[in-house]
Amino acid sequence: MKFTDTFFGNLIASKAFGPKQKFLKLYGKDKTLTASDTQFNISDGLGRVSEELEYDDDELCCMRKLLENFALSILLPDKNKLCSSGGENLRDMAVIESAYLSARTGMAEEPGKILKISQIEPANIWPGHK
Repeated sequence: MKFTDTFFGNLIASKAFGPKQKFLKLYGKDKTLTASDTQFNISDGLGRVSEELEYDDDELCCMRKLLENFALSILLPDKNKLCSSGGENLRDMAVIESAYLSARTGMAEEPGKILKISQIEPANIWPGHK
């Protein structure tokens, strides 16, 4: 995916031998972020963990919190805002769609193109990166 002329991202799915694990890794210039269903950590290029957060919320607990937040945002919108705004969800969708198109076409697709269709400023995807 292409976010700017100098800011690209790759989404890679793979299988490995050993214990079954589900996680998402984001590789940056100097750091790697790893998120799973039980932990989040930040490590350097050599795999040394600099920050780690562990949590034990099960799937039912997470779904309950999301549904409660959604219901309260409808019943009492002034006091209860949604966890994610419509704009945030649209930006997430733009990233997912561009990852899909990049995989299908072999070309770096820009999430900003999808946001232009919705008349949302592309720079809003990654504040601070232009």
